[in-house]
Amino acid sequence: MSRWSKYGLVLLLAVSLTTGCAWRQAERQADFDGHYSAGDYDLAAMIAARYAGDGYEPEDANSLLWTLQRATALQAQGRHRESIELFDTTEAFFRLYDLEARLSQWLREAGALLTNDATQPYRGTVYDAIMVNTYKALGFMAEGDMANARIELNRARDRQRRAVEFFSEQILAEQQALEERQAGSSDADYAGTVNEAHQRLGEEYERLAHWSIYPDYVNPLASWLEGLFLMSQAQAPGDFNRASDVLGRVVGMVPDNHWALADYRWAEDLAEGRLRHRDLPPTTWVLYESGQGPVKEERQIQLPIGFRYDGTHSIYTGFAYPVLRYRAEATPPLQVQAQDNVPRRVQNLSNMDAVISTEFSQQLPGIVTRAVAASVARTTVQYQLQRQFGDFAGFLGLIYQLYSTQADTRIWSSLPKQFDVLRLEHEPGGSVTLDWAGRTREIELPDSQFVLIWVRQPTTGATPMIEVIPLSGR
Repeated sequence: MSRWSKYGLVLLLAVSLTTGCAWRQAERQADFDGHYSAGDYDLAAMIAARYAGDGYEPEDANSLLWTLQRATALQAQGRHRESIELFDTTEAFFRLYDLEARLSQWLREAGALLTNDATQPYRGTVYDAIMVNTYKALGFMAEGDMANARIELNRARDRQRRAVEFFSEQILAEQQALEERQAGSSDADYAGTVNEAHQRLGEEYERLAHWSIYPDYVNPLASWLEGLFLMSQAQAPGDFNRASDVLGRVVGMVPDNHWALADYRWAEDLAEGRLRHRDLPPTTWVLYESGQGPVKEERQIQLPIGFRYDGTHSIYTGFAYPVLRYRAEATPPLQVQAQDNVPRRVQNLSNMDAVISTEFSQQLPGIVTRAVAASVARTTVQYQLQRQFGDFAGFLGLIYQLYSTQADTRIWSSLPKQFDVLRLEHEPGGSVTLDWAGRTREIELPDSQFVLIWVRQPTTGATPMIEVIPLSGR
């Protein structure tokens, strides 16, 4: 067998082993999403467990993603202890990936350069990690474990604080990696091709920039929940000061939410000594997570690559990149009324489309850079095969290039579209009524000064998860 034939067989084998990953992932996500959105949380959890495998090993490309999906589906059934245990396992993934080199390591691995992002382990995002801590805090609160809830809220705050530093380091590392790749190549114009790609995606970058409504990658949900927790579970006067600080930042992010403003004013008065904790009226907060967050879809672009053999000339190649697709609101607005029969409507606290888009806008330039670098590397292989071994060898390289040009469309798809909130005074031991456009549910309240009602409903047809959480005794 000739040398180029052996090379071609190796390439085709690589195609069969690596390039089907993205297509299988899309099918699996559609399978899970269909059951989760229909409210079949038990089957969705079983599907996620099957795709995650038994070991939840960090080297498994999709273990982290499917562990997140499974934990969310279990949580929607009220199986909080199991959900917390699974979310705990994801902490090991995030710690491991934090210790590894930044995404520039991807560019230095020859195997990755010949495949695509979709074949690499799902590393999660900063907002993934923040939501893990926030969901764990809510789970612990539902279990009555306020000590561990406090720990998780502290972790969420710390992750939000470190987000700016993380992205600054990531951008610098990717720039250095591209420079190293260009310096190590005598054939192709990496930098020129990457610059052309970024120019082509100018409109996409501009569209994402419009979503950047929250500063420094902060999720208002995590901050609001921390403020509410500190205000209701205060163990020292300093807790009121911290509650005032974080709720003040929330008001700055969602200035039209007058429920959050009322919380901030309470915290400020408590911190200044103008109010005493025991004098606050019995109050219920409703946290409503609804709809479904964005998913990712693939787009492709053709670009010319300049080669420097026998004079500079160009070969066109394609690269694939993901874009966010925003899902329509699928749940009616929630109204709540107590014994006074006055309906009160929830107001937006955290727009998860914006949270996810803000981070994705920082990731996309690096994603495009890696995709173009990988495409250039594969095209270089194709070019060299054709020059050295003839047209058929070049054709095999072309097949590999076509089948390995895939975008990484993995995303934690069971996150909601938004979180809304409201508050109202209640009679201890009384009830409140939840109203979704005429569909009502009466909720009996515990004998507690402060109560949190946590509601999750991904679609209108899904059965809502409702947790009633006492935040204090009488």
